[in-house]
Amino acid sequence: MNVKAVFFDIDGTFFDHTTNQVLPQTLAACRKLKDKGVKVALCSGRPKEMADQLQVFDMLDWDGYVGCAGGIVMDEHYEIIDQIDYTQTQMEQMFGIAKEHGLCMHSFGKYEFMTEPMTPLVAKLLDEFHLPVPEIRDWRGETVCAVSVISEREEDFRLFEGIDHLIQTASAPYCRDFIRDDVNKAVGIRSLMRYWQLPETAYLAFGDSLNDLEMLREAQVGVAMGNAHPTAKEAADIVCAPSYEPGIWQTLEELHLL
Repeated sequence: MNVKAVFFDIDGTFFDHTTNQVLPQTLAACRKLKDKGVKVALCSGRPKEMADQLQVFDMLDWDGYVGCAGGIVMDEHYEIIDQIDYTQTQMEQMFGIAKEHGLCMHSFGKYEFMTEPMTPLVAKLLDEFHLPVPEIRDWRGETVCAVSVISEREEDFRLFEGIDHLIQTASAPYCRDFIRDDVNKAVGIRSLMRYWQLPETAYLAFGDSLNDLEMLREAQVGVAMGNAHPTAKEAADIVCAPSYEPGIWQTLEELHLL
């Protein structure tokens, strides 16, 4: 096995939302990997500003960050080395449909706002992902990097299906994240691996969600958490213990990487 880097999804993988913590064994594993010269990085649907709210960047000197599900790639100093934004047409259509139908859009990252007033459903989402209450306002034409729509009705999500080159992934049963169809975590990881001057697939990846599928499949070893979506488990080479147990440490130890 020639693993040169290890990537961790954040929510439900590196950060456990059952116990609201990063397990000490997981952090210890990351430190041992770095001591052995293996690159370690987080790879999340969250833009960095949103991931900052979990204080994960204070826990370790990470070798890089892949955010917005592959749409933004940062080096070890959190300087942007690659970025793929929504097109102007995509943004106009997303926010236009939401406004027409009174749906709540949530923009994350540099421009953090919500287009509709707080509801119990939105409050549930913010609490689940440990997010502050954002500004409530309309989209002002800014180039945003991560947008979700919140609704309990499946038919509301279907309203956006006609937007060209845009796909939806479910971060929660009542929330869909919008991602360009040429962007995914594996694309972002390839960019960071090239920056490190390493073979593009010489990595191990841990994940649990539908936006982890591409990296789990492309990795030399893809590991799904025990709490992962069934499709993520099917995409992985290994299924480890859930995020509230030391499955990350155990898997890395069994693979002789620690």
